[in-house]
Amino acid sequence: MLSMFSCTDINKQLEEMIPADSRGVVRIDVKSVIEKGQLADEDGNVVFPQSLKDVMSMTLLRKIGIDTDANIYCFVPKNTFSYAALIAVNDADETKKAIEKQSGQKFQTIEKVDFLRNGAISFVIDDDILFIGKEAKEDADSKLALTAKGYLHKSNASIAEDASITECLHKENDVNAYINVSG
Repeated sequence: MLSMFSCTDINKQLEEMIPADSRGVVRIDVKSVIEKGQLADEDGNVVFPQSLKDVMSMTLLRKIGIDTDANIYCFVPKNTFSYAALIAVNDADETKKAIEKQSGQKFQTIEKVDFLRNGAISFVIDDDILFIGKEAKEDADSKLALTAKGYLHKSNASIAEDASITECLHKENDVNAYINVSG
C-alpha cells in the first residue's frame, strides 16, 4: 500500500507508471501549492477560501482524499487515452464512494482493478493510486481497464528511466512540464 512509503517513494512510483513515450507530462507539487496558497490550517488540514470553494464544488478534488504529500502527474500517452492523470489517494474506498456519488455509476472489478466509466472518462483505482483517463476513441471497458492497469503496474519503459525528463520535472517549481516535440 502506498501510504507506507515516503512522499519521495510515492512520487518515484508514480513516475515509473508513466510511459517513456508519452507526448507530455505535467508534475504538480500539491504540498507546495497548498503551502504557498496558505490553504492549510494549523493541523495541516486543507481548507479553501469561500471563493475557491465555489469553484471547487464542481470537482472531486476536496472529496476524494488526495494525498497532499504526493505530486499529481498528468500525461499524454500515445494510444488508448487522449490524456491521463495519476493521483495518490489516502483512502481508496472513500475515493470510490466520492466518484460513484458524483458520477451516478458504480465501480466494478475488471482485469483485477476497480474500474468505473463515466462517458469518455475512465476511473481506475489500484493500491491507493487513482488513474483518470479520457479515452481517445470509444473502446471496450476491458481494454480501457487493461491499459490503465498496464500503467499502474509499470509494465512498460517509463519516464523515470529518462534523466532529461526527470531533470525537467524535478525543478523547484510548483508545476513543471515536459513536452516531447520530436513526434
